[in-house]
Amino acid sequence: MTAAKTKGKKPAARKKSGKKAQGRRSLWPIAIALAVPALLVGGYMYYHSNPAFAEMVDRTAGKMRSFAGNLFEGHDKGELDVAVEPSRPEDQRQSPAAVPADSRRQPTQLQRDPAEIPRQTTAAATSNLVPLTVKQAQQLAATLFGGKLRSSHSEPRGFWYDFKLEGAKKLYPFDTAPIQVSIATVALAGGFVASNEGHILFVKVVNPAGAEWTNEYAGAVLISGTPTAPGKVVGATAMQAPRAVVTRYEALDIQHDGVLELVLEVESEAPGGYLFRDLAVHAFSGGGTRELWTARTLDDGPGVPLETARFKHVAFKDLNGDDVLDIEVQSGKRRYEIRKDFTRKLTTEETVSVRKFQFSRGKFRLASK
Repeated sequence: MTAAKTKGKKPAARKKSGKKAQGRRSLWPIAIALAVPALLVGGYMYYHSNPAFAEMVDRTAGKMRSFAGNLFEGHDKGELDVAVEPSRPEDQRQSPAAVPADSRRQPTQLQRDPAEIPRQTTAAATSNLVPLTVKQAQQLAATLFGGKLRSSHSEPRGFWYDFKLEGAKKLYPFDTAPIQVSIATVALAGGFVASNEGHILFVKVVNPAGAEWTNEYAGAVLISGTPTAPGKVVGATAMQAPRAVVTRYEALDIQHDGVLELVLEVESEAPGGYLFRDLAVHAFSGGGTRELWTARTLDDGPGVPLETARFKHVAFKDLNGDDVLDIEVQSGKRRYEIRKDFTRKLTTEETVSVRKFQFSRGKFRLASK
């Protein structure tokens, strides 16, 4: 009897244990329901705070969309969806004032075909484009760097006046004592500082006695007044730029406050046949020059030659209707066919990602949405 009673109690104990296990199993859906939103929120925040991760995600998503399109639309796997013909620059024989800013360039050591590297389309500047005479440019070069003028050269309707100076001094941030100074044949005139009209000069300096690849600078200088009656230097910006070409310049009222900011893009070379473009947005004030935003808009190697190049198209738009200009950046990739003589032919261009930047607390920052 005692043994029979004991056997009768054991099934009840096993039933109770089964209820506990069932209770534990019922917690899993709740845990998953809490974990998934947390992971999604964390991933969203990391996506918008880490540019490299965001670009990787965008690139992967682009490939998946392309694969799905080919699967459902019956595209051949070897056929590319995007085939963009390169844009060609304007005739270099036109007057500098008539040629768009993004098409002006000078031949460099690479002797590259302009049609290989499509240039960005620039919006019309809100300032005045003022031509400079050679005499005005000579006087401005002497005002900026001092020294004695030894020679002067310019190409008919070219973009630069080239001068040789003796005894010239450094002008920060052009970090070399120049022997050769180039002043652009045009300037941007407008209100770059509140209640103060001025004009932007585009400047290149070279010290042939310095180390190659580190002895050349290019940038812009803001001078108060007009080219015919210049005042003092208000601000300047420059970067180390071997064999520099100014590929884009605009004056925009970013903050809609009546004061202009400068958008400047400079193309430069590097050892081994590499080619870069760097774009920056500059603001001027009595306290100096500030960079509001910078980006490398071209990373290429036409002299290597590389089969691919990375680029960015930068556009300034009011995306949210607050009268303040935002930045829209299309990051992409170009692919080239390498010919037997090592020249290249542009075959395709694709957009990898699109990102937006909004002006906040004195700088452009990645938009949260």
